[in-house]
Amino acid sequence: IYPSYDYTHCLVDSLEDIDYSLCTLEFETRRESYFWLLEALNLYRPKVWEFSRLNVTGSLLSKRKINFLVENGVVRGFDDPRLLTLAGMRRRGYTPAAINEFCTMVGISRSENMIDIKLLDHIQRGYFDRESERRFGVLDPLLVVVTNPLDHPISYEAPNHPKSKSFGFRRLNLTKIFYIEKSDFRKIDSGNFFGLSTNPDKPVGLKYGPNMYYVRHDEDTTSGEATCVYVNLDFVKNKKPKTHIHWLAVESAVRAEFRVYDSLLLNDKTAVENTMENINTKSETIYRGFVESGLEKSPISTTFQFERMGYFTIDRDTMGKALMVFNRVIALREDSEVKKL
Repeated sequence: IYPSYDYTHCLVDSLEDIDYSLCTLEFETRRESYFWLLEALNLYRPKVWEFSRLNVTGSLLSKRKINFLVENGVVRGFDDPRLLTLAGMRRRGYTPAAINEFCTMVGISRSENMIDIKLLDHIQRGYFDRESERRFGVLDPLLVVVTNPLDHPISYEAPNHPKSKSFGFRRLNLTKIFYIEKSDFRKIDSGNFFGLSTNPDKPVGLKYGPNMYYVRHDEDTTSGEATCVYVNLDFVKNKKPKTHIHWLAVESAVRAEFRVYDSLLLNDKTAVENTMENINTKSETIYRGFVESGLEKSPISTTFQFERMGYFTIDRDTMGKALMVFNRVIALREDSEVKKL
């Protein structure tokens, strides 16, 4: 209620010895009443500084609007990873260093503006690239069966970070049955698709392992979707593949849920007035897949780069489920190319 707000705002600032009272531009017209009351009561006068609101693409920063989204069940709570609240950003996996750098770069302005969330993602990606260990995670799994003899698992060494040996190495066991991403297989091949297809002469590399060639596949009789692909492994690697894809052995894979986020808003400009009409109902996509064994021992909020898929943080919901839960913080730079596979 503005009359009572105008009365208490300046008094509280003065009594609490506030140096600078920082407000958004709509409070600039209240300066006169703010200073008049303090002068009439002979109280200390803080300095007042008005600036424009921070607007970031794809999300809302108004406390009233955020509360509306929470109360209407659009998001899980004030710490929902789609929100740019500090609690939401922490849960999603954004780091304090990246947030502080973002705020420094954006600065303070009296001009209305819309900051692209890609700036924050660019900053965060730099920190993750240097600090996050690499792992394999298959979000949307497709079963692969090896047809040539493979009597025992074959172990391959994989670096935990491609740019720094100080992160160490890990062992990946390749077995007769393993998972790949569904998007890495197509029944109809094309010139710009380098993943596995029904072309039996095209080699596809398994990261840190051998090449493979298509033999045949099973498919669902109703949907026509491939349910299992049979391949022949080439350990000699006579042909150089155009791509290497990630994979996970079935016997050691750990079940996981992946929450992949998109923009919360369909239209940034009209969402202020018509919030519900501009909510992106597909802002969260949940996948059920697998990750490497050993990750279940990692602390909550640890971030990994799942190779070719993005940077993912362990969510606290992991503690209450029979599977691990990951939030995708940001995609990789190569994300557009990954979608082509």
